[in-house]
Amino acid sequence: MRARFVLSLMLAAALPGCASTWHDPDNQSSGSSGNTFLAVVGTPFLIAFKIPFCVASVVVAAPLAGVTGLSPDPDSRETQQALGNGVAQNCGTPWVLSP
Repeated sequence: MRARFVLSLMLAAALPGCASTWHDPDNQSSGSSGNTFLAVVGTPFLIAFKIPFCVASVVVAAPLAGVTGLSPDPDSRETQQALGNGVAQNCGTPWVLSP
């Protein structure tokens, strides 16, 4: 059990080394190592927060889209598109923080 904990700590310490940015010698405004580190460490948190929002969006939008599909109102198509845009915004990219 202790070996797994030590291995987890070692992997967590090595994780920032996985994010490397390509530095263009002509462009001096590339991201700093602090931004890269924050992107690597913050990405799992982004994913952890994004999944519940995505699920909640689908749970709310799917029945509403079904109800608006039954409506004879000409604005129902716009409502369905707005629901689709909301789901795309909450479930779509980015799933990774950029430095």
